[in-house]
This record gives sequence, structure tokens and C-alpha cells, in this order.
Amino acid sequence: LAARAVDLAMGEGVPLQDWSSFAAGLLSNRTAREPFWARLRADWPAVTARLANAPMLLRRVVEAVGGLTEPRHLDEARAFFAAHPVEAARSAVDQTLERLAEEVALRQRCSASIGRWLSAR
Repeated sequence: LAARAVDLAMGEGVPLQDWSSFAAGLLSNRTAREPFWARLRADWPAVTARLANAPMLLRRVVEAVGGLTEPRHLDEARAFFAAHPVEAARSAVDQTLERLAEEVALRQRCSASIGRWLSAR
């Protein structure tokens, strides 16, 4: 189902006005996250072309990248947006990378203690 959802997102099956919400849902879904993140980067020119006349939707897609969870995602997102600047959403890119960095740092700080707490229950 996750693979079908990724294909649906990258086809014409999702109306333009729903695309950013659909993308955010895929990036926040633990099953669809990795394949959609890879496909989003691979098909970025098509995504930006599709959203060229809808800068607010493009901004929301950039913000959805903040739903990624791993330290490597932060590195990938930094490298990706450095290689593919999004002038229409420059502040969203900066804010998203900052938010992602904070969430990765929080996860690294708290994971061990939360794991111990859960194990004790």
C-alpha cells in the first residue's frame, strides 16, 4: 500500500490542492517515509514544476520534510536543499532544517532514558 501511495503521489491521481497534505502524510508514515523521501528527491524537478504556480503548496512540502526522524535524514535534507535551492520557500527551508535538527537532537538526548523507563514498566 505504501508503494501504491508513493506512485499515486507522483502521478496525476492526487489533486494539486491536496498534494502537499498527501506528501506530508507519506513523510510522517513510518512505512511510506523512506520510499517517498527517496522518490521526492529523485523526482524533485517534476514536483517543483507541478507546484510552480502554487508557492504555498511548495512551502508546505518543504515543511513536511521536517517530519523525517533520523540523524541521516537531517544530513540528507541539508545536502538536498543545498543542491536544490527553493527560492520561493527559502525561509521554510531554513525553518524546516532548524526544526529537524532540534528534533533529531532531542531524540538523541532522550532515547536511552525513555527506553529504560519503558523497559521498567
